[in-house]
Amino acid sequence: MIENNFYEPHMQKHNKPKIEDVIPFYLEGKLKEIMLNFATYARTNKMPIRWASVNRWKARYKNKNIFWMCLPDKSDTHYGHVCLCLENINKCEEAIFNEGLQHFIWGHVKVCRNVVYGSCNSHGTVPGRDVTVIGKDFKNICVQESLYPIYNPEKADVDCIKRLLEMEKQARISA
Repeated sequence: MIENNFYEPHMQKHNKPKIEDVIPFYLEGKLKEIMLNFATYARTNKMPIRWASVNRWKARYKNKNIFWMCLPDKSDTHYGHVCLCLENINKCEEAIFNEGLQHFIWGHVKVCRNVVYGSCNSHGTVPGRDVTVIGKDFKNICVQESLYPIYNPEKADVDCIKRLLEMEKQARISA
């Protein structure tokens, strides 16, 4: 039997709970519903979600991460987010422009910041790299430039996320 506190951070490593079991303890209202629905979508579309670390779950497709789902913790000021792993984004450029998704992607490019400012430097790459993401130049992007975090997603955000994940899946199949 699962202990009553299986969802608490200090118990997650032992229990490795499903994200659907933990979301109700960390999120509420519309965001809770959105994140639960997204988890269901992922599982039914061959992107199984597995516990990775405290309040972090990863989904894989073709033996590579395709997204992360994260819930708040002590260091996270956001309430919940999905972080896309779009390794093939530039291969999907034409479809992204045709569907008008470029602004969504550009708005979620992960900028690398110093630890002093409360963001990453786990890769020792501050100030990041200059990269081009589907035709637009960005400065100081995280070394893991294929990551696109979407904090507190709304339903419209999830619709974009789903479409981008389908494009990524197709690109991985074609590779």
